[in-house]
Amino acid sequence: GTFGVVYLGVGLAVLAQSVLNSIIFPKLTHEKIEQGQYQVVRTSLKFTLIALAVFTFGLCLVLPVLRGLFGTYFVYYGLNDNILYLAMVLMVLRGSEFLSNALLILNKEKVLIGIRLMLTTISAICIFTFTKRVEEILIITVLASVIYSVMLALYLLRFNERSF
Repeated sequence: GTFGVVYLGVGLAVLAQSVLNSIIFPKLTHEKIEQGQYQVVRTSLKFTLIALAVFTFGLCLVLPVLRGLFGTYFVYYGLNDNILYLAMVLMVLRGSEFLSNALLILNKEKVLIGIRLMLTTISAICIFTFTKRVEEILIITVLASVIYSVMLALYLLRFNERSF
């Protein structure tokens, strides 16, 4: 039940990201054509940081309201504060990840797939080997999401105008 409730939030974050992607992806493609590939990286990073700030602010406002309305359900499903905060971080990270758009537009799908496969494999090994508790699984998932975002950002930031 706890995973179901947490996944509702993550599912909403994925939905929000897909709606925003329908706006952002064509804009990034247009910028690649008109201003060059470096601008795609800059714009993608800008959208990621803006979404990160907006989603964090929004969830900080919504979480107390949800606690007030559904507090008894949170307790029933075992959603303590640690799990709620970890789920919130996971939702924010998942909903604000627009760095992969730049890699797709720049025809670097292999890098993106490689990073995702590596982190998925490591996370799965950690989850199946080291833990059985929901909090620990969420911590591993959050760490994997943070590492994923940082790896994408570092990969994209190491480029300059000449490398494209």
